[in-house]
Amino acid sequence: MSEFDFLVKLRDAAAMILDGCEGRLEALAPAEAKPTDNLPDMKMIIWKSAVGDKGPFEVAEAISNKQNMPFKQLQQSLREHNGRMSISGYFVWAFSDSSGNIGRKRKG
Repeated sequence: MSEFDFLVKLRDAAAMILDGCEGRLEALAPAEAKPTDNLPDMKMIIWKSAVGDKGPFEVAEAISNKQNMPFKQLQQSLREHNGRMSISGYFVWAFSDSSGNIGRKRKG
């Protein structure tokens, strides 16, 4: 096998690996909120700074937002998106405990 043939096969193998990785990452990525979703204005939600194992983020506590309609809409949207999604440049998730709290972190 010539060096040229070897490099062509190596390039093709690398392209196949890249395609496989991209497909798997797309399958694992959180759902992106659809424009047709009834998404609330997140500026109307009371957010507090917090720090977790993966660094700083913001939390909207259910107790502070219990009468807040945008918070309730965001909780509903999260339920429809399996507890996590992306909205307006943020990754948003529902806490896995029974608190009803929501976290958000800027993407990128």
